[in-house]
Amino acid sequence: MAAFRWWRAFGALLASAFHSHDWGRDQILTRLEELKRAKELAWESIKEAPADKRGPLFSQWRALSAEIAQLEAEEEPAEKGTVLDELKKRRELRGARTAG
Repeated sequence: MAAFRWWRAFGALLASAFHSHDWGRDQILTRLEELKRAKELAWESIKEAPADKRGPLFSQWRALSAEIAQLEAEEEPAEKGTVLDELKKRRELRGARTAG
């Protein structure tokens, strides 16, 4: 029953995001926010589900967690430079040591 409730709520969440008549900026959820809400709902359903019914819910929860992590990683600015930037820094340091 909890799994059915979760899928029904998840479907309603997606339907409201895509078929809303009022497309105001505050009312549209980003993909990341939608996934986080779905993950919370999945966790609540896992807690309420009988032990023998939790397997598929855990699989869905893990998939949601992975997709959230991927989207969050894409949003963060890359702090590390490329390999070419690293080589350039090393050459500059080596050149500074030999010039002095």
